[in-house]
Amino acid sequence: MSEPKPATGGAARRRLGSAVRLAVILAAVGWLYKQTRWSDLQSVLTNADWHLALVGLLAFAPVNVLIAQRLRWLLAVHDIYLPAWQAVKITFVGNFLIQALPVGTSGGDAVKAWFVARRTTRKHEAITSVFVDRVVGVVGLVLLSAVMVLLNWRNAALADSARYVGWMLVLLAVGGVVYFSRRLRRALRLEQIIARLPLAGHLQRIDQAVFAFRRGYRSVAGCLLLTMLLQVSAIVSTFLCGWALGLVGDRPVAAFP
Repeated sequence: MSEPKPATGGAARRRLGSAVRLAVILAAVGWLYKQTRWSDLQSVLTNADWHLALVGLLAFAPVNVLIAQRLRWLLAVHDIYLPAWQAVKITFVGNFLIQALPVGTSGGDAVKAWFVARRTTRKHEAITSVFVDRVVGVVGLVLLSAVMVLLNWRNAALADSARYVGWMLVLLAVGGVVYFSRRLRRALRLEQIIARLPLAGHLQRIDQAVFAFRRGYRSVAGCLLLTMLLQVSAIVSTFLCGWALGLVGDRPVAAFP
């Protein structure tokens, strides 16, 4: 009787995954190297206020953790439970690709969706949750913009911005009501339209995955609050780091000795 051959498929996949990750890192490093003006960078770093820069970096520390938690809450609506550390790692991978490579936000989200889908059999729901996470991020940013406009409504410089923010809020509200209203969906025959489209089976799963967030509205509301909090943290961090590098006027020496 011959001995069973050792399984090599898993090892081969791990080697392939490691090779892909290494290739992405090398590509990112090479692209950044070509795009960086080293003489300008040396001048900026020499004159930087490193104490203020450290405060700015610390202000950014919660951002990726909050993004990871937001993704976990959205996945939990579909009974997909991603460990916190895995969520943080996936978030860093996606954000690294968005910031370091010219793949855009959609490219980074696609990689995040791939990593999440690998860890569950509910792949349609997992992928949909990743892209809903992006939508929630945009809506949270619009809501934060609306809050700032209301707090500074007498500022003439914000008049045009207030108009755009207002229209975006109206469009988002109307779109949300139409999509998540059972009566309007029946009146518009939305499900019948989806059933006649190409790849109808996949589109129906995606539609059901999105509609499921209606019952998970509390999780979505919490995600919106997380988004506004992390946006404030990111804005404060960017402002402080820019100030430390001399990009936004005089440094606040008195405030940060």
